[in-house]
Amino acid sequence: MPAGLLSFAAFVALLSGTAEHRAALLHARMFVHLADHFTANFL
Repeated sequence: MPAGLLSFAAFVALLSGTAEHRAALLHARMFVHLADHFTANFL
């Protein structure tokens, strides 16, 4: 996921302020974090 898109998602989540959006953002960040580790370790 491009950093700009992730930042936009964070901005939208902050504007909405709902628990669902915050949880979705947290899961997206965890996914990106795990993907970074995977590519660093196996590529």
